[in-house]
Amino acid sequence: MRFSEKLGLIKSLTNEIIAYPAFSYKKIKDLLKLCGDNNIDVVLKSTGNLCDIFCDILPDYRIRQLNDKESKEKVSKEVTELRN
Repeated sequence: MRFSEKLGLIKSLTNEIIAYPAFSYKKIKDLLKLCGDNNIDVVLKSTGNLCDIFCDILPDYRIRQLNDKESKEKVSKEVTELRN
């Protein structure tokens, strides 16, 4: 893959992850693979974009334990997926 194609892939993956983090978080693995590239410019670009992604999406997610009442409530599929 050429340098310009890699940069385009990094940009598209970043945009997709930031736009829909709950459904495209698995694409972070693809960006992590690009961090191990031989070209230092690709590594720096992918690492910088990973930092941007983490700064953008992490503050939106709260990590807490469910109490007994909450764990027994029926919730939608989407909520169940987000909790897992």
